[in-house]
Amino acid sequence: MKFAIIGISLSYSKADNYHEFWNNLTNQGKYNCTHILDKKAKDFDAINEWEKRNRNKNFDHAFFSISPNEALNLPLSHCRILENAYETFEDAGYSGERISGSRTGVFIGKDHSSFSENGDRASTDNLEVSAAWNCLLANRISYTFDLRGPSIVVDTSCPSGLAAVHMACNAVQLGECDMALAGGICIESEQEECNRHGLEFLRSKHDTIRIFDQRADGLVWESGVGCVLIKEYNAALRDRDYIYVVILGSEMNNNGESNGILAPNPRAIEDVMVRAWKKANINPAELMYIEASGSATPIGDAIEFKACSQAMLNFTDKRQFCGLGSVKGTVNHMSAASGITAIIKLALSLKYRFLPAIKGFQFPNEKISICDSPFYILDQ
Repeated sequence: MKFAIIGISLSYSKADNYHEFWNNLTNQGKYNCTHILDKKAKDFDAINEWEKRNRNKNFDHAFFSISPNEALNLPLSHCRILENAYETFEDAGYSGERISGSRTGVFIGKDHSSFSENGDRASTDNLEVSAAWNCLLANRISYTFDLRGPSIVVDTSCPSGLAAVHMACNAVQLGECDMALAGGICIESEQEECNRHGLEFLRSKHDTIRIFDQRADGLVWESGVGCVLIKEYNAALRDRDYIYVVILGSEMNNNGESNGILAPNPRAIEDVMVRAWKKANINPAELMYIEASGSATPIGDAIEFKACSQAMLNFTDKRQFCGLGSVKGTVNHMSAASGITAIIKLALSLKYRFLPAIKGFQFPNEKISICDSPFYILDQ
C-alpha cells in the first residue's frame, strides 16, 4: 500500500512556515533555521530564541476551546502542537467541519514523555496536573478536533518523529483510521537538555554541526515542531487532495547490541534500509539521493556512511551515483522532531524539484572512502 502526504506544517527558530524553511535550506534566506545559545549560560533559565519568542506569543486558547485557567498551566509543547496540527489540517484543506468526527489518528513523537515541562514540583491543582501531562500531548489534539482514530505519544528518543510516521502509515493500512497526523516536537533548551540528561559530551564545542566532515565534533540541540497529514494514496487521488509526496514503504528496527547504547549499529542500519527498499519494491541502483541521519562525529558518521554503502552494494556495484546529505546542517538536532524535519525537507525537494546542499561540509571525513562508495556528498 502507498501513502500520500497531503498536508504540512512546521515551526523552527527562524522559520515559522515551510516557505521560510525552504528559503533557508536553499540559501535564499538570510539565516539558517537555528539559534546559537550563549555557552556561558549556567542554569536552566537559558531558553533559546525560539522558546523565548513562542512563550511570549499570544496563544489563542479560546480558538481551541481551552479555558483561561487551563491555558495558564498548558505546557508550551501542547500549545505549539495544537497550532501546528491545525495548520497541517488547514494546509490539506481539512480544517473545521471536514476534520471533526473523522477517523483520523494522531501519532506525535516527543522525547522524555514521562516528564512534566512544569517541573517535578508537587501540585494539588487537578487542572494544573492534567494540563501538564505529556502523555496527553496526542490526546489533546484528538480531543480538540474531535478525532476518532488512535492517539499515541511516541517516545523512542531521536527517531520518535520517524517512528510516528511509520506507525501512522501502519494504522491507515490496518484500517484503524482513514487519515493520520504524524509529527515530532522538541521544546527543551539546549542547555537544559544537556544538563538534565548528561549529554554535554555530545555537544559541539564550536556550536556547529558538520555532517561527514573531518571537523565534526558533535551536535547542537534545537527546538522545533513539524507535522504531516498522511492518507492512503488511492484515497487521496479519489478525494482530489493535494499530494506533496508518496511514501512507497517504511521499516523500523533497533540497534540491538552495539559499541554503546548511543552508538549506531551498521548491521542494523543496513538491514532496515534493505527491508524498506524491498517493501517499497524499488531498485536502489536507481536512487538519486539518500537523506542521512548524521551523528556529526567522525566515528558515528563513518559508521552510518559504511552501513549505507554496504546496503547499496547488495544491489549494485556502481560508484558515486547517489547523493548523500542531511538537514541537520540547517536546523541542528531537534531530537524527536529531527526525523519529521527530514521528511518535510524531502517532500519539499520533490515539490520544488530541487535538492538543497548539505551545510557545514568542507573537508571530507578521513574515515570515509567516498570515491569507492555508491555516494557523493551533496555539497552543492
